[in-house]
Amino acid sequence: MTSISIMQERITRINLAVDRADILIQPRLGELKMMNFDQVEHAIEEGYLGVKEKLEDIKTLMASL
Repeated sequence: MTSISIMQERITRINLAVDRADILIQPRLGELKMMNFDQVEHAIEEGYLGVKEKLEDIKTLMASL
């Protein structure tokens, strides 16, 4: 699983370097592993907090479209 996680992270970095995101939301999920299905509430909460942190950027981007 560690090898898969490392490979997945590298692929993500390459993809972001090639095709830059308008806004990048990075929930703090470092302690979660790929198979931690029992911690879905924590993952959702971290995603929600990540969006709240970027909300002004999202509004600014949407207004410029």
